[in-house]
This record gives sequence, structure tokens and C-alpha cells, in this order.
Amino acid sequence: MLTQQDAPAVRETGTDTTLVSRIEEFARTTPQAPAVRHGDRALTYHELNQQANQLAHDLAVLGVRRGDMVAMFLGRSVEWVVGMLGCLKAGGVCMPLDPAVPVERFNRAIDAGRPAAVVAAAHCPDAGEVPPVPVGLPVPPARAAATRRRPDPRGCPW
Repeated sequence: MLTQQDAPAVRETGTDTTLVSRIEEFARTTPQAPAVRHGDRALTYHELNQQANQLAHDLAVLGVRRGDMVAMFLGRSVEWVVGMLGCLKAGGVCMPLDPAVPVERFNRAIDAGRPAAVVAAAHCPDAGEVPPVPVGLPVPPARAAATRRRPDPRGCPW
């Protein structure tokens, strides 16, 4: 949990300010301040913004456009924050998917939401539980270059 002393100075802004613009402002004004922590992992505002920009670029290259659904197959993690911010920067709409749910529920969510892409963690803590996604649906990892190949359900594809 961040304490008040960890938080960069917040100035009042109008109602047209977005989460993306606030993070970018903090990355410019207080780049070394802690932005997100989970367990023993932490990112500064500079690191968060840089990684989110890379993911947004990867999503755009894969064809994600403004208003497209992007599934976030990430548990509670620093990568989830990077994924959410990268999705927003690409103009996408975040569709969180809990990796702990059964494959059938994952498949129903993918069928119902019809996401343009699925963002997954760059590491696979339990590769045997990574469900396959429909052929042609790109799966960029939240911390690595994007890929168009179909994940192999028998092992970590990235």
C-alpha cells in the first residue's frame, strides 16, 4: 500500500483529465516516485508509463482500435496495471478475466466479449492452466513483444 509520503503532489485538475493523462503527468514530474506495488514487485511512474506505452504500441500493431474490447487475462499483479493502462492508451476497453476461473467460463467470456486481443502475463506461473484462445486472436504479453501465434495449452507460449 502506498502511503501519503509515497504519493506525488497532486494538483487540482478539471473534469476532462483522464487516468492516462494523470499517469503521464506523474511520469514527467515525478518519474522516480513509486506508482504501483504488489508483493515484492514495484514500478515507478516512469517504468509504468514506459511499459504501458510499449504494450499500447503492440496492441495498435495487432489492430486494436478505439473502442475495441481487450481481454486482460492477468491476476492481481503489477502486470495487470500495466495491461490496463496499455489497453487504455491504445483506445481499448478493458475486459478483466480472472486466471483462476475454469476454462469453460473463460471461453464463454471470450465468445461473449469478442475481444480484439487478449493480454496475458509474460511469465506463466502455472502453464498447464493457460486456456487456448481462438485462432487468430492475438495474445501480447504484458511485458514483452506481441505475438500473433496461438498459445499452446500444454505450455507457456511466451
